[in-house]
Amino acid sequence: MDINCYFMGGNCFGLFPPSFYYTHTQEEIELIKYKIIKELEEIIKRYDSDNEKEKPDKVL
Repeated sequence: MDINCYFMGGNCFGLFPPSFYYTHTQEEIELIKYKIIKELEEIIKRYDSDNEKEKPDKVL
């Protein structure tokens, strides 16, 4: 199903593949999406805090 959708010009920039939306309820999709977004936000926060010490104090 996913390959056929992409081959026929379907959107490949969605968060999940097309078959995911057929196998999960709307509530499950929202919950999973929320969990993924929270995980990504935590990764970004860790990345920012790890790189904070490498940033110069002043921009010339």
